[in-house]
Amino acid sequence: RLQHTLLKSPEFNVKKLELLILDEADRLLDMGFQQSLNSILERLPKLRRTGLFSATMSTEVAALARAGLRNPRQVTVTVEGAKKKT
Repeated sequence: RLQHTLLKSPEFNVKKLELLILDEADRLLDMGFQQSLNSILERLPKLRRTGLFSATMSTEVAALARAGLRNPRQVTVTVEGAKKKT
């Protein structure tokens, strides 16, 4: 919906956007939204804070982070006593 709004509504101005949150990035990519996400990121200001959250760090999520984030930082959360998947 955001991509459609950016393309079809010239009065929708994102020049002052300071913060973008992409939650469940892995799911968005799994559902085939890679092209839409790239299109949206191209239209947003380069100087912004972006939070990209994902339960997994796949190759596709890493590529999205490289393409859409400046100076990305990765935070990994491990639950104590949780069994590691093998």
